[in-house]
Amino acid sequence: MNPLTKSHINTIFEKMQEPILYLFGRWQEEREYEDWADYEQKMREEFAKVSSHVAALIIKCTKRPFGLTFIIDGWEIVFKATASEYRWAGRRAKATAQEI
Repeated sequence: MNPLTKSHINTIFEKMQEPILYLFGRWQEEREYEDWADYEQKMREEFAKVSSHVAALIIKCTKRPFGLTFIIDGWEIVFKATASEYRWAGRRAKATAQEI
């Protein structure tokens, strides 16, 4: 992964921390009463705001682990939140954002 891509990922990661952790905590308390689609929509909206400066595309949002997966510069990146951590991991993507 080149340094510029890593920098973009870290910037998005930092800006998504507050919304993801808020949504994670709320989902833990309200999952029996609220629709997952609302959480997914909110994550997509927040992601669009903080990633508008790069070509990045969300490919999925997940309940377990709570978080999102997106493609950027040929990398598939997962942001996930648990009760004890918020972190990201990446691997080479099978498809690019333009192909999806």
